[in-house]
Amino acid sequence: MTRTFLFSVVSLLLFGGANAATPWWKYDNICYPSPATCYSNMGIGYFYNTSDSGSWDATSYCWGKKYVCPDAVKDPNIDERVALERNDIANTSVVNSQDFDLAKLNGDCFGARKTKSNGAMVSVNGSYVKVWCNGAIEDVNEDNIVENGVFTTTTQHCSDLAERGYVDVLNGKCYGKRYNSSEYAIQCNSDNATLIVLNGATDWDDNSDSEYITDTQANNYFQTLVTAAQNARAANNIVLNNN
Repeated sequence: MTRTFLFSVVSLLLFGGANAATPWWKYDNICYPSPATCYSNMGIGYFYNTSDSGSWDATSYCWGKKYVCPDAVKDPNIDERVALERNDIANTSVVNSQDFDLAKLNGDCFGARKTKSNGAMVSVNGSYVKVWCNGAIEDVNEDNIVENGVFTTTTQHCSDLAERGYVDVLNGKCYGKRYNSSEYAIQCNSDNATLIVLNGATDWDDNSDSEYITDTQANNYFQTLVTAAQNARAANNIVLNNN
């Protein structure tokens, strides 16, 4: 009888007094946190230390937080990487997942800026803007420096680029190709650039209101000069022969 009573008490404590669907570590009277980890293979970019309560994700009931880069965090007071719980990383009011990839490691934290065209364009406020090659634009904001150059939301006009000897064309993984001003002149018609080969000329005047001619028109004009020269030579030969 005594043995049966003890078995019943043990059974009640182990099985009858708890909801089987609820993990044992979630009960308020249990002082042990979950042994689960929030992410697998946590290394660079993660804050994981079971001896430090700061790495405990209280909302996900697991150990380990992601370090998010400061640019990807919307709080303007954040100037260094910050360890965030998974719910915070999923919260668009906390992080800027529109422009930053929170699954991509950027050095020692997560949050690399989204790119396309092999890194020649980056996402800013949900739209993609050009990455300019180093030297192509002025007033560079150091916060806007990326791997392939620098980006800006300010429109870069043909005349602005031409002053520095650049043309708005794709140049590898960035925009802005530079031409030697002693060999080429850049003429702007609105925001369309025309490259003029100087061929040693030093007094070329950039008249942005001048009309442009196509290669075909130029060839036709050159052919007209050739024909006129041939006719002049023919007429001159006739005069010489008559003498």
